[in-house]
Amino acid sequence: MRFAYQFDRSLPAGANPALGSDTAPTVAADLAGTNVFKTKVNTNGTTQRMAIGYQYTGAGPAPSLAVKGYIYDGTSETWFTVDSLGVTLTAGDIAFLPVAQLIDPPQVTGGDPYNSRTDSIEFALVVTLAGGEPNGDYTILLGSDVSDMPDESGAALSVSVAATAGTPEDKSGTRASNGTESEYLEIDPNSRWSLQFVPTNPDGSVSTLTLWQSNENTGNPATAQYTPVTETFFGYSGYTEEKWIEPELPTTALYLRMDVTVSGYTGAPADPTWKLFANKRGS
Repeated sequence: MRFAYQFDRSLPAGANPALGSDTAPTVAADLAGTNVFKTKVNTNGTTQRMAIGYQYTGAGPAPSLAVKGYIYDGTSETWFTVDSLGVTLTAGDIAFLPVAQLIDPPQVTGGDPYNSRTDSIEFALVVTLAGGEPNGDYTILLGSDVSDMPDESGAALSVSVAATAGTPEDKSGTRASNGTESEYLEIDPNSRWSLQFVPTNPDGSVSTLTLWQSNENTGNPATAQYTPVTETFFGYSGYTEEKWIEPELPTTALYLRMDVTVSGYTGAPADPTWKLFANKRGS
């Protein structure tokens, strides 16, 4: 493997621009930014996401970096965010952001046929500082990805893979209103899983866990079509109770969606919370 593009930022600014100095691109002129990766569409596979590597060199511990991705459209001559929530980079790990690869020939006149073409992708990455990042050099690496490498970035969709049996994935959460929180798990075909669900409802509300599965390899579990997993609806109210669940998944399942729905919320004396752990038992 070899990342195709690299850009560097530093704190404080010196030979490199300052980390956090890049702003969200808005016009065609922003294509000149050094944080913009320009690449041709890979003819050997479909580019569904950008692979992002991050390295830090400095005196302090490597901080996590919040980033957003933007893709340029030559028809409207503007930029679009590829994921409104972005992703968090961890030094030494590979993270992913989705991109759109459109193969249709242009059916409109005008636009920008010189900077962006049907067979190209122009992708900008912008870092947002949280504050307190240590001085040092920050290296960002980019490449268009066509592999089936699992997404373990811990991104907004909370997609992760428990590659080793016996290593639980933590999908715990809380909610401050009625409604549903969705968590996603990318799973191996033929794998077997157990779930530990421990809801706590001090306000007397009800937390219900509903499981869904999909065998669509969309590269993004939020866009896949799901069907319910039988006999996996559990409701609790006003107290804490532990439930172990072993869902009967079809051998072709690729994604597991876990919906926790809160109803009857009051928030007094405290908001409902839940522990939710997914453990791979084997294949």
